[in-house]
Amino acid sequence: VSRRALHKLLRYRFRSVSEANELGYISLSVIALCAQIAFSCIAAHTAYSAHSYFCDKAIRKYIDERKDYMKYFL
Repeated sequence: VSRRALHKLLRYRFRSVSEANELGYISLSVIALCAQIAFSCIAAHTAYSAHSYFCDKAIRKYIDERKDYMKYFL
């Protein structure tokens, strides 16, 4: 991607971009994109951990209930 193409792309997003401050806008855009990716990964990991926790909790509850039934009926 050329610098001129990035400059045109940034002009659509930010109206006050000129050639003097385009490097700052490009840097901020890249940093914001990296931060968004990092936060998305953290959110996905948190959701997966919560899912695993509640699945394990349900399995443990099932095993405990099964043990109780076995004690009662056997």
